[in-house]
Amino acid sequence: MSIVNTINQADADLNAYEGAEEPTPDEKVAASTSAAAVESDLQGLEVPAELKDQKADLEAALKDLAESYNMKAEELKKDTPALDPANEKFAQAEEKIGAAFESVDMKKPSLAKEL
Repeated sequence: MSIVNTINQADADLNAYEGAEEPTPDEKVAASTSAAAVESDLQGLEVPAELKDQKADLEAALKDLAESYNMKAEELKKDTPALDPANEKFAQAEEKIGAAFESVDMKKPSLAKEL
């Protein structure tokens, strides 16, 4: 939940850009700023002590998530941004988180649906 809350606190402009049929240049700039803020916020998250057995996997997932938002922030500075590689990195992170959850017999979350 902490991951979802952290992302949702800063990704409104990015979501608006990604949901727009024809985003404006101002929306693109705001989306880039939003993605950079998410990246920064994700870097500040720490894996709780009670998840020590999954710590390495979850830290790798958080790193991938942060990188996916960094990739979006950088792509959105370009004339024709290509967000597919960033979305693929996000999916990789989501898989790592899912594997960590399943390792303790918890249901695999879907971050994309919760965001």
